[in-house]
Amino acid sequence: MFKIDRHEVPIAIRALKTANVYEIRGKKKIIVDSGMSEDSYRALMEQGLSMDSVDYIFLTHLHIDHIGNAHRMQQEYGISVAMGEEDIKRVKLHQGEPGGLQGFPSGNNEDEWNAPGNN
Repeated sequence: MFKIDRHEVPIAIRALKTANVYEIRGKKKIIVDSGMSEDSYRALMEQGLSMDSVDYIFLTHLHIDHIGNAHRMQQEYGISVAMGEEDIKRVKLHQGEPGGLQGFPSGNNEDEWNAPGNN
């Protein structure tokens, strides 16, 4: 049996004001997406999310409002980050570029990432 909690966190991108981060608790504790910014991170802590017991962060796709805190969470808590095979290829392609693993990989735009065949 497992339990899923939704955490609504603030973001500052276009017309969007919030994003969802999901916490799945069962035999393992998984965070789905990580929010975007320091405000998102702080909101997660204020909503009672304990990072100490998280086993994995799963990123649904590589938009900044979904991955912006993943690198921080990985570095501060040693949490493994999981994502789809195509997203792994994109991250590897941009390793070493400024901001490449700290948020939306540079060099691409959302339209290219959402093109047919890229999902």
